[in-house]
Amino acid sequence: FCRAPATTGLSPLSLPAALPISAGIIALGRIGLDFDEIAEIDVNPLIIRGTRPVAVDALVVLGD
Repeated sequence: FCRAPATTGLSPLSLPAALPISAGIIALGRIGLDFDEIAEIDVNPLIIRGTRPVAVDALVVLGD
């Protein structure tokens, strides 16, 4: 197991705190599944504010 430099020194996330973050990421993935015209979704960076994921920048690429 290797920690990424961005997480060095941070305490582990508890399960209750991780659930809203997971739900946000799953919702983002569901958007791609629900709309056939979406070919790609790129979110970078994704910052965690408390227990909420915040997309600082996002790109949605439409397919044919």
